[in-house]
Amino acid sequence: MIFQFVDSKMPEAALLPASGLKRLRSLEWLNFIATEIHKSFSPLFRPETPTSFCVPGRLHLCRRLSIVEDHLCQHEYLMGGDFSLADVYLFVLCRWLTDQDMTLADWSSLHRHSEKIRMRPSVQQAMGWEGLL
Repeated sequence: MIFQFVDSKMPEAALLPASGLKRLRSLEWLNFIATEIHKSFSPLFRPETPTSFCVPGRLHLCRRLSIVEDHLCQHEYLMGGDFSLADVYLFVLCRWLTDQDMTLADWSSLHRHSEKIRMRPSVQQAMGWEGLL
């Protein structure tokens, strides 16, 4: 997985816990985001996806985001008080909502989380490089 590669290139950043239950929980979040959120976007971006699928597809995505919302109601980051790669991945996918005429306004904790990630200097720098500011 690309996230483990990124972590291996800069382990001092501690973007993934080195071992133990915390590492497994972090990988659990990365897998949930990849399989339940990222994958839910895929058909919505394909022009050949029938319109009749888009409404239930968006509802499916909303249910997955609500799971994250429930968690973030009680935690600052996906890993509790620790910023991780899972937070960055989630942030990127949340930016895709506007491409689907959706907004984070329905999920206040997810919106707060996204804003917190967006304001990180490293994220601002990366977004600047990509012309996303």
